[in-house]
Amino acid sequence: SVGRHLFEPLANRLGFAGIVLAAQTPNLAIAEMSEDVYFPSPDEYWWAGYYALPTTSHVQWSNTTHSTGSLPADEVALHYIAGPEGGAFTLSLSTNGGPWEVEAIGNGYAPSPEGRCIRIPVAKDHYRLRVDSLNGINRVLGPELTMRLSIGIRTAYLYRGGVNMNQIMAVDTNVFGPVLANLHPDLIIWHMKELGDIGAVALSNRLDELESVWSNAIPDVAVVYIGTPYESRDAVTNYTEHQNAIVRDAAIRHGRAYIDCMTPFVSYEQMEANGYLDDNVHPNNACYVKMAEQLWRELGFFSLRIDRSMAIELTPSGAVASWPTATDITYLLDFSTNFADWVTLTNLSGNGTAAHYLNDTVDMQTSIFRLRLVPD
Repeated sequence: SVGRHLFEPLANRLGFAGIVLAAQTPNLAIAEMSEDVYFPSPDEYWWAGYYALPTTSHVQWSNTTHSTGSLPADEVALHYIAGPEGGAFTLSLSTNGGPWEVEAIGNGYAPSPEGRCIRIPVAKDHYRLRVDSLNGINRVLGPELTMRLSIGIRTAYLYRGGVNMNQIMAVDTNVFGPVLANLHPDLIIWHMKELGDIGAVALSNRLDELESVWSNAIPDVAVVYIGTPYESRDAVTNYTEHQNAIVRDAAIRHGRAYIDCMTPFVSYEQMEANGYLDDNVHPNNACYVKMAEQLWRELGFFSLRIDRSMAIELTPSGAVASWPTATDITYLLDFSTNFADWVTLTNLSGNGTAAHYLNDTVDMQTSIFRLRLVPD
């Protein structure tokens, strides 16, 4: 996914603060389960993958990159769905590879499907998490092991191959909204190929319904809609262009960001020639890397938490502009007299020290200055 290939540079820039639901975090939360655990098809409970735990079954997660299988955390959580078939279960923790200790007894029963979460603050340490079903069939979405006091990113990924928006929106509203509220993301990246599955009218309507869920459950979330790359149907029609126009219109209606990841790839034939497809429809990792790089540039992820302040000092020699710099970023100093027409005075590659520019030719009384940041 696009998100997967954004995780690493974002973590390099901001730090890594843990995993949520364990998906697309290779080796950090590998599920180990008893043989009777199964994975239901999309239904009113949930549309993405989850674990169904019959009585006496269990599932636990291990970090294969750590000697004890643990992840650092100061808070752990379990996301699950209660329902008529649910019963009691235990949530246990292992600290630094030590014995399992029961931290909470969960209630997986509800008269109708309902999204729930057990959240437990813990002392900062390394942990594993385990769920044991005591009775009933308990439906577990996944674990959360995070450093809540960290300023790093937490990564989550919701996906299931072949699922369309009709199936997603068929999930009970008492599940979908609460699950999102419990996840409480700061940013959602939406990328689906939907037109062929549900048609243009349904796609537009479903996006509006999805926005309604988001606005009620996570009103402060930022959303980026991806205009998907070309595929085989584009060899004879404007299929992808049609889908992306619908998605872009929805983004505009709801004040969201939209990134065109179709036009830069030129055509389906070019996608094939460059080896950017897993099959005749779906992008492969090489393509997703390029898409992630586009978001990194266009949405300014490369400059997150970078000091962008600038000072101008008048000296006998002229005006001196100064600003702090960071590595891997180029700084362009522009000036204008009308906010519309800009001239670049200099561009400097950041090295972690302060930059200075002597301006002895521009009239300071009528000029406006700005500092632009672009990735190296």
